[in-house]
Amino acid sequence: MKKLFLTLTFIFGLFTINAQRAQSIYAEILGNGLFYSVNYDVRFANVDNQFGIRLGAAYFVEAAYLIVQPNYLFGEDKHKLELGAGFTTLLEFGNGANENQLAANASIMYRFQNPEGNFLFQAGLAPTFVPIDEDDTFSGLSRLFWIWPGVSFGYKF
Repeated sequence: MKKLFLTLTFIFGLFTINAQRAQSIYAEILGNGLFYSVNYDVRFANVDNQFGIRLGAAYFVEAAYLIVQPNYLFGEDKHKLELGAGFTTLLEFGNGANENQLAANASIMYRFQNPEGNFLFQAGLAPTFVPIDEDDTFSGLSRLFWIWPGVSFGYKF
């Protein structure tokens, strides 16, 4: 758990070095974190309509989810469309478990963020694809695919 905390602190620190970038912090219910996640989003420039990256985390009993998702915002003023694609990593620990999974994720979200205000709201869909190798030989590879709704509330700065 200590390694996870230090890794997240380092990653979030990298993106907060340049205070001129458009940034936001938000909590997401459902979505790419499955049940909930806490997320940090930063634009690569100091404008809202450009490429950015989302870093998120969620903790469950003996498991944690880490979300990394580059995205792009389309639209003018306060109404935007967010399209993103990345991955979610499931880290299981406790009771000797050492099983990690990697899932491809995406986001198709409506985003409301007032340029003069700080409130952020998102709602949309989070498609997720998880390959599962049941016998560790790639011959028993099966897939899980679902489209999960998501709602987010946060703060833009």
